[in-house]
Amino acid sequence: MIEKLRKGAFWRVRLGPHPVKGEFLSLRECRELVETCQVRLREWPFPFFRPEQFGESKDYIQYEHDGKTHKEWWRLDRAGRFEHYASLREDDPLSKAEYETALDLLLDETVERNLVDYSGAVGISFLLHEITEYFTFISGYVRELPEDLTEFDVEIVLHGVRNRVLVETNFEKKWDVIYKTGQDEIQFPEKVFTRKELVENADKLAVDTAIHFFKHFNWPDPGPEQLIEEQQRLFREPCNY
Repeated sequence: MIEKLRKGAFWRVRLGPHPVKGEFLSLRECRELVETCQVRLREWPFPFFRPEQFGESKDYIQYEHDGKTHKEWWRLDRAGRFEHYASLREDDPLSKAEYETALDLLLDETVERNLVDYSGAVGISFLLHEITEYFTFISGYVRELPEDLTEFDVEIVLHGVRNRVLVETNFEKKWDVIYKTGQDEIQFPEKVFTRKELVENADKLAVDTAIHFFKHFNWPDPGPEQLIEEQQRLFREPCNY
């Protein structure tokens, strides 16, 4: 499954205790952990799974979904390390059509930016929602682990996005901008967070991380106020995608 994902653009998330202290979870506790911490801010939960279809070995549980419009793979091991891969929602056929329509409208006004030659899209709201889900999951995951685990590694990477454009399909959100990245990989570098930071500041960390990604699309000033407003709307009104 990971090889299939690597053929296109995909997200990768890794997190776990810092430092790794050996195995402390049973396989049953691994299953209970992802079931308890699963995030449902959109129609498609994070991480996605059907409990009766978990794969497992003596050291981990894992799940893979190989759908026509979305692919996903994740693993949680008994040392508390979680790794997740997922295709971009922007690449499913319905979303691609919406982004192409938005780009047709915006490109007429932005031809001076030489954006006609693009390889695909990344949505402003989609990216913010994705990263908000990650940090909401991480916050819940940290809460559920033993309190003597006080620091955690977090890494978030977006692969395969060279020449993709950043754009919004819902013009009511007033992000009538379009920017393009020349980077194939955009990385929020692996960083060590304290338990307190991840539990108390997950929403802010998500917005700050989204801004980091936006800037790598050459968006010079993605204002946090509107991003915070959109994030709070997501918490109030979960999306139907």
